[in-house]
Amino acid sequence: MEENDILTKVESVRKVFNSGKSKSYEFRIKNIKGLKKFLKEKENEILVALTSDLGRAKLENQALEIMASNAELDCYLKNLKSWMQPVYVSTPAVFAPSTSYYINEPYGVALIIGPFNYPVNLFIVPLAAAISAGNVAIIKPSELCPACEALFAKYLPQYIDNECYKIVCGAIKTTQILLSQKWDKIFFTGSTRVGKIVMKAAAENLTSVSLELGGKSPVIIDESITDIDLVTRRILWGKSINAGQTCIAPDYVLCHSKHYDNFIEAAKKTITKFYGEDPEKSPDFGRIVSTAHAERIGNLIKANTDKVVVGGVVDIPNRYISPTILKDVELDSVIMQEEIFGPVLPVIKVDDINSIIDIINRNEKPLALYIFSKNQKMIDKYLSYIFIFCRLFRL
Repeated sequence: MEENDILTKVESVRKVFNSGKSKSYEFRIKNIKGLKKFLKEKENEILVALTSDLGRAKLENQALEIMASNAELDCYLKNLKSWMQPVYVSTPAVFAPSTSYYINEPYGVALIIGPFNYPVNLFIVPLAAAISAGNVAIIKPSELCPACEALFAKYLPQYIDNECYKIVCGAIKTTQILLSQKWDKIFFTGSTRVGKIVMKAAAENLTSVSLELGGKSPVIIDESITDIDLVTRRILWGKSINAGQTCIAPDYVLCHSKHYDNFIEAAKKTITKFYGEDPEKSPDFGRIVSTAHAERIGNLIKANTDKVVVGGVVDIPNRYISPTILKDVELDSVIMQEEIFGPVLPVIKVDDINSIIDIINRNEKPLALYIFSKNQKMIDKYLSYIFIFCRLFRL
């Protein structure tokens, strides 16, 4: 899209916001219902587009994209009226006898940049949030999912207000043009690297930014666990879904030496049970979003060829990376420094809690931490010394 066309869209939605059109309860509800109608009436087209872009199974697409989005939309429909009500608070003595309350007001003109890994859910849900809050928005779907991008551009304007919400398609140049504009709110989902670019651009206008980024989310298998097969299934489900392209997917495993060999063997059996002897032929195992991303992940495997105990198959032209388990990975290797974002799982043998804490805290704060333990005191200690955004544990 040309720069002048983008500028025209931005100016037009700002003008509409200033008119107050997007602020009424009735308007917000109507457009949220429009998103639900879009998901229902275009479900088949959405599923086809998702399979084209990511090679995922139908059930996975329905659960992670359609059902997950509808659950969020239902939440907005149920709670929006109460969210719009004033909230009364105590009044400081200096302002007595006045009454104090606050009201949730929209930011104004929002820019929403969607990611490639969940191109429907992480496009629809932020848009619904913007609508619910009374904002107008320019929405940019990921160019790495061309089928979904084209579907949004073609059909979504039929279901939501075209004056308040406009779709802009394009690649890096388009994103750069968008980021150079003045916004009241930017919502970005994606990599930390691009998140820094977004934050830097937003700083020019002191724009409020929400960043939903990734990271290296570790798994701890504690000495106290008793069912290694169950633990393995849960870890590999989380790692393999969407071919590992999930921001909170397990990134690496810190396994107590007591269970290390058993976990490796259980992983081999579990992958075969999930996807058969050749996962590339399985209709249930997805593909990497692009050849460039497949090549990046393939290079991580290539640098650790001697560590591969399961998988290790790389087919870049077909964007296929097999479910791969690596053992005895060096802590200073590249794969332990950057988010993998693919179906490759390093497993590291550990013996004491201090080693686990040191390994995790040497990297940036993870987005999630998964603890498998039957020792509550040990869980509490992990949570006291490991700094994370989301904590999940299983006793």
